Amino acid sequence: PLFELMTGSKPTLESSIQLARYTPENTAQTGWHIDLESEFTCVVSLAPTRHQGGGTLLRPYGPAGGTVRVPPLPKGHGLFFNGRYVHHRGAPVTEGERLLLVYWLMGGRK
Repeated sequence: PLFELMTGSKPTLESSIQLARYTPENTAQTGWHIDLESEFTCVVSLAPTRHQGGGTLLRPYGPAGGTVRVPPLPKGHGLFFNGRYVHHRGAPVTEGERLLLVYWLMGGRK
């Protein structure tokens, strides 16, 4: 229902779902990227009290357009954006572990 409300169409395919675990050791390795296999990306916070730092960095207008930092979200809240066109990466976790449910959706039908 959320996808349909936001895009005016129903998703045709969930291309992938994953549990992501970010720590101070591995978030530095997550570079800027786009999700070629997905039109829409959703990042859901699972345990915000287990880490310091984190959040999501977005470049909605490409690398030259500036960076938007979305702080870590409350448990169960999600960030929904067009992963195919918006460059993004996880902000560094400075302590603990950041747990996320990440899923990708392909285009919709009216």
